[in-house]
Amino acid sequence: MSAVSIIIPVYNVEKYLEKCLDSALSQSLKDIEIVLVNDGSKDSSPQICEKYANNDTRIKLIHQENAGLSAARNTGLANSSGEYILFLDSDDYICSDACEKLYEAAKELDCDIVAANEIKVINGKEVPGERRKLPEKKVVSGREFYVTSLRLGGISPCVQFSLYRRSFIEQARLHFKVGIFHEDELWTPQALLKAQRLACLDLPFYYHLCRDNSITQTKDQTKNSLDMLETCRELYPLFQAEDSCSRKYLMDNLCTSFLSAVYVGKRTDESRSFALKTAKSPVNIAKALLYAISPRLYLAVRAHMGPLER
Repeated sequence: MSAVSIIIPVYNVEKYLEKCLDSALSQSLKDIEIVLVNDGSKDSSPQICEKYANNDTRIKLIHQENAGLSAARNTGLANSSGEYILFLDSDDYICSDACEKLYEAAKELDCDIVAANEIKVINGKEVPGERRKLPEKKVVSGREFYVTSLRLGGISPCVQFSLYRRSFIEQARLHFKVGIFHEDELWTPQALLKAQRLACLDLPFYYHLCRDNSITQTKDQTKNSLDMLETCRELYPLFQAEDSCSRKYLMDNLCTSFLSAVYVGKRTDESRSFALKTAKSPVNIAKALLYAISPRLYLAVRAHMGPLER
């Protein structure tokens, strides 16, 4: 068993893949395995994967028919053996001591999850991204981390910004839902509400490349909207089972996601009651009431709001 398994799904990223793989192979923690899952790439990505796998025995390469990011991550999980799991997208990269520092913290604090920070890379410029909102190395439950983050302004659902204990993933029976966008929005709440021990590191370790032709930017907006709406419905009973204090913040965040999906998909036929029963903050209550009164008016008003207010 390796200390850390780095799971890298690969799909048509020939321009970025070598930088990603070099960052994984140059880790100061040497006791790692790298699980590459080529998800039916049609460019030169498979050949790049083969070249790297032939040169380093720590790389396990799996080729599969294209089935999407969720399926590739699930394949990576099923074929990995590390004590801890780190997800790395194949157009991104990590700092050289990422695994060492995350793993040391996980072992020292006996954590199910260690959460750290991202750096956005926009047009070649590095910009601070998601920063955790709890004191460094304070051990809390995943629930406390989740609710506190929402109370203090929000949380990124991206799974790549955290290290996960393999046994926790297995015991919690976590997997990525295949065939949908927003797989992280479904995975992360489930993981956080089940994690008993979580700690944050003030470690900007993950370089997140923001590019125009990424999966996120090229989504079919109709499917994007419908998948997010379905994710909201799946999360509702999970959040409803929480105590009243936690439920307030979880539900209001769910309302935000629901109404955002309604706007993205220009939906006028969605359940008006869902927004009303999940809205808790004054802003979301106002938005939910407007949508309940007139979905078309809600969409028109939201279209004229600035990006931050949407």
